[in-house]
Amino acid sequence: MRKIFLFATGLLLLPGAQATAEPANGLTLMTALSGNTVVGSMDESGDYAEFFAPSGALYGTAAPASWYIDGNRVCFRYHPGPYKRPDCVAAAIDGSSITWMDQGEPLGSGEILEGDPRGLQ
Repeated sequence: MRKIFLFATGLLLLPGAQATAEPANGLTLMTALSGNTVVGSMDESGDYAEFFAPSGALYGTAAPASWYIDGNRVCFRYHPGPYKRPDCVAAAIDGSSITWMDQGEPLGSGEILEGDPRGLQ
């Protein structure tokens, strides 16, 4: 039994085996995103660059958008309207790297840049 456990544990440490990072809490998300820009790529929609204004406005999108923290998730509201529900996702932060996640599965990633260096607002 001990040999099987050691073998199985060793598999988890092999190069290339990636563990899913723990999602950040709401305070960490707010601190990392508010007043900063995230540049990256989403698996389904491709490249993005968005400035997370402290006011809750989200700049860099084609349509008006906003963002806010709900618990330990970042919520995005694109095309505001009474019938459009926000998209809320978890995120893991490691230094300036962010990985967007849904139910523990990565959706995309990005780099957090200080301020609005791309002039998105």
